Amino acid sequence: MPFAQFILIAEDDDDDRLLLEEAFEVAGCTTPIAFANDGIELLARLGESDRRHRPLIVLDLNMPRMNGREVLRALRADPVHRKTPIVVLSTSTAPTDIDDAYALGANSFFPKPLGFDRLVETVRVLVDYWSRFALLPSPNPRDASDLCEELAGDDESLNLARPFVDRRDADVA
Repeated sequence: MPFAQFILIAEDDDDDRLLLEEAFEVAGCTTPIAFANDGIELLARLGESDRRHRPLIVLDLNMPRMNGREVLRALRADPVHRKTPIVVLSTSTAPTDIDDAYALGANSFFPKPLGFDRLVETVRVLVDYWSRFALLPSPNPRDASDLCEELAGDDESLNLARPFVDRRDADVA
């Protein structure tokens, strides 16, 4: 599937939003960008968007009302957005924040760089990766347990995979 039809950025700091908007423009990104001030606004914007047009979400971890961890938990529990690509862009480089973000379903974790030129380079790498190299699942991907049943068919040896799939599905939910 092609690159996301829009980029939805959750960032509570006004200055950072302006810098990010300019950095995406300088990096040559032509994909439309929308901003949310926090996790609650991000979820509301997702609810308003056409479900066939999945965004790339760029998520700050530390926000008021609903932080990035809570957003990750909510989106990964939602069948519609379970496979939506989410990139965390945070000032934190604490190992626990990085580990937590990946455990909650982030697809990438980028530290917010110091300086505008480094921010542009970070945005360029992020957009380049997600637009040129990463392949995205369809808007309605099959559930892992359905896929396991399909693959198992009559072969009992493949049924051995079911406990692993069930545990992974429970971890994501």
